[in-house]
Amino acid sequence: MIDNIDIPKHIINKIIENALAEDLGSFGDITSKSLSNKKIKVEASVNSNQDGIISGLDIVELVFKNIDANTSITYNLSDGDEVKKWG
Repeated sequence: MIDNIDIPKHIINKIIENALAEDLGSFGDITSKSLSNKKIKVEASVNSNQDGIISGLDIVELVFKNIDANTSITYNLSDGDEVKKWG
């Protein structure tokens, strides 16, 4: 999954844990609060506001698996794919 990244996995995991602690902490925002309800199924899509290159899908998966280990993610694109501005 993240074998091609030079940053040690334990450091990446700590960054993710810190970011989630901030978002999912006692204050949390409306998006993070909706993600913490494990009784509902959530579907999402990500749209780009500018042309670019997909990067970091392995990190996306680590973030969501940190919230719920049973998370299932389906990508329609891969790292390195070009994307066009949505809309």
